[in-house]
Amino acid sequence: MGFANFANSAKQLLSKAIKVAVIGPAGVGKSTLIQTFLQVGGGGQLAGNVPVGSSPVSVGGSGGFEAAVGHTRSNTYTGGVSPARSGGVVGVPHSTAYRPTAGLVVSQKRVAVRGGLIAPQSCVTLFDVGGDQRYEMLRGLIGRSVHAVILCYDVTSKESLVQAAVQMSQLEPFLGPQPVIVCGIVPPNTSSSSARNGGGSSKVKEVTPEEAGPTSARCRASIQISTHSPSEPFALAVQAVLEKLMAGGRPAAEMMHLTQTPSALDVLLDLKV
Repeated sequence: MGFANFANSAKQLLSKAIKVAVIGPAGVGKSTLIQTFLQVGGGGQLAGNVPVGSSPVSVGGSGGFEAAVGHTRSNTYTGGVSPARSGGVVGVPHSTAYRPTAGLVVSQKRVAVRGGLIAPQSCVTLFDVGGDQRYEMLRGLIGRSVHAVILCYDVTSKESLVQAAVQMSQLEPFLGPQPVIVCGIVPPNTSSSSARNGGGSSKVKEVTPEEAGPTSARCRASIQISTHSPSEPFALAVQAVLEKLMAGGRPAAEMMHLTQTPSALDVLLDLKV
């Protein structure tokens, strides 16, 4: 795809809602991650760069992709919401009881994507899907309608990574061009296995980013995050979508179709696309 065509497609995409599904086993901290991201104010910057010839289109860095204050809304569908998992993962205040997400929670946030020829305000729509097995078909319905998927697991639990891999394999038949960001969530008081001294109440990291990456053949990045960088997976998701556009061909055409054509899910939930 030529630079002019890419710039035009990117502007069209960023003028609409960028839809991202957040999936993974129950209890790993997906909802807390999203809620923390939604609370990031104007100073919250997302990291990542998309190279376009000699001029990178920035999706981060200094003043790159910033959250706009006062433009967050959240709606709950098919049940409740888990605003914080037990232990206060990713910087949200401690909760004494873990409440799993029942069904689907949809949130939207205005962000600024700046750099190169692209400088619009855009909307990121986040689909927080319950991690229970009974939501398998719901994950499929959402997966085919979004631009990207963030697959979450708990870095202190190899079992959670196995469960995440199962969810990803179940979702695969529903997907088209969607890239995947594999995201390990680091609970509080987590240490590396090499740093464990045999005492204390620290949790031990059981999974590395390199081990988690092959969970999905669509993986564009494998990261592990803590309280200091809740925005990173969402920035990488947008970056991966822009890279699909830049690659051109069928993936770019399918990505633009997702942008320009409201899905059944958009109509059902009355979402602005």
